[in-house]
Amino acid sequence: MTLSASAGRALKGAIPDHSTIEEIRALLDLVSTHFVDDSATQLACSSVFKPEAADGADAAGAILVGVGTSADPASDDTAGGKFVELRCQTEATSGDNRLAYFRYAMDGANATGGGECLRAFTSMGAACGNAHGAHLSLSVSDTGYITGLGVGVRGQLYLADAAVPANGTYYGMQAEIYCEGDASDISGVTEHAILAVQATGDATGVAKVLNAIAFTGGADSGGGQMISPGTSMGEVEGTIRVLINGTPKYIPYYGHEGHA
Repeated sequence: MTLSASAGRALKGAIPDHSTIEEIRALLDLVSTHFVDDSATQLACSSVFKPEAADGADAAGAILVGVGTSADPASDDTAGGKFVELRCQTEATSGDNRLAYFRYAMDGANATGGGECLRAFTSMGAACGNAHGAHLSLSVSDTGYITGLGVGVRGQLYLADAAVPANGTYYGMQAEIYCEGDASDISGVTEHAILAVQATGDATGVAKVLNAIAFTGGADSGGGQMISPGTSMGEVEGTIRVLINGTPKYIPYYGHEGHA
């Protein structure tokens, strides 16, 4: 087996200083068993790739890459540490360029299960200042900006060019508070909501953020549309509680659309 230059450097870094010939041979045997050099730039692995810089058991369900289990996760106590860190830059002037690309095809009939292309879960085991399940950002400035659409997070329900069977429930995006059991209780936290629409940061800049929500598409064409102008709503049937700058307010709702 001939290793590429990049694979050779990686192998050299894995050999501790003052290793014996026997230790080096054992490492080479391990590499020859699990790795195959497919090209000048690619090293193929025939088993699950397990990073071991932070210990952890073999991942129970991993197929390609994994480390750790719930009982024995990869663990580290470095302040500000990142278990995976990729800082990349593109200077391409055309094409759709991405730091990471995931595409997951679910082609097996599975009436009782499901799945996700990406699942992120942050679990709190101690009191902390702030935490997020996922934090996604788009940064723009006077020199770096877009001429089309720019969004911090885009959730898309993609409908193929076909009629979808009348089964299940579909949403373009779902915000959810999940309660594990009958003792789940967040009512003592004054400011909580299923969805927060906020303008934050410098007060001068915040004052220039003028719109809370944008509705587009679904223009009225005789009734039954998403946007229905008119005054035929009838009497108010109830209200929805919201917080405006931390103070409870109530949005009325009706039993009929605006269109007659």
